Amino acid sequence: MSERNTVRTILQKTVSLCRFGDGELNILMNGRIGFQQFDENLRDRLREILRSTPQNCLIGLPPQINSVKGMIWRTKFFWVNSLDDTREKWIREMCFDAHPNYVYASTATTRWYIEYRSRKRAIESFRLLRSIWEGRKLLIVEGEGTRMGVGNPVLNNAASVRRIIAPAKDAFTHYAKILHSVLSNAGCCDLIIAALGPTATVLCYDCAQRGLWALDVGHLDLEYEWFIRGTHQKSKIPGKYVNEVDGGECFDALPVDLENRYKSEIIEVICDE
Repeated sequence: MSERNTVRTILQKTVSLCRFGDGELNILMNGRIGFQQFDENLRDRLREILRSTPQNCLIGLPPQINSVKGMIWRTKFFWVNSLDDTREKWIREMCFDAHPNYVYASTATTRWYIEYRSRKRAIESFRLLRSIWEGRKLLIVEGEGTRMGVGNPVLNNAASVRRIIAPAKDAFTHYAKILHSVLSNAGCCDLIIAALGPTATVLCYDCAQRGLWALDVGHLDLEYEWFIRGTHQKSKIPGKYVNEVDGGECFDALPVDLENRYKSEIIEVICDE
């Protein structure tokens, strides 16, 4: 699907979304990414999900598998070179021969700006995406420092926001606690939003299988922050963890008013022991 058709399907059918990108593929190939060490259980869960065809949950793949049209040159260069090596790996991991007619969603649904040339396209994509949680009660599951929607209007059309904070690195190590916390608090919300790397992919799938509405929206907040700055260079954002830039794991404190509001929304913090 296109990014817009992915969002329209989510809205029309109230289905969940699990997203796969190059980071998830690295783990499927027994590798790791900067904020998640390799974990056999995580690899096996990602493989299970990618090979499934659930009715109540969309499985997102990078749209660059089909086309790099409209993207900035750095993104085109990365994906053209990457897919020379990984296209067959994607197809093999998907078990495509077993279900060749399954239609995948777009992982770029929440990565609608930094890799694309058109600002007009970005404005429309952001507007459509935000319409999903218009007037809804949200339960945010995010890594420490993500601070989704803090200091910007990404979530200000929601009825309410509550947050579960998980470790920014190696979150899957704490997956049982994260899932338990989400299920224990799901009654307070209409929609679960997760920004937690590959752990969010698994979490949204497991929530969907329990009849909950959950969306994996990693990088959405950063995309908006870069958008309002008018930059096509991934850069540090004051007060927020940015995993894709050097030094991005070190972030400043928020202004007092934002910090107080953010802390008032937190209902549980899952810490490294």
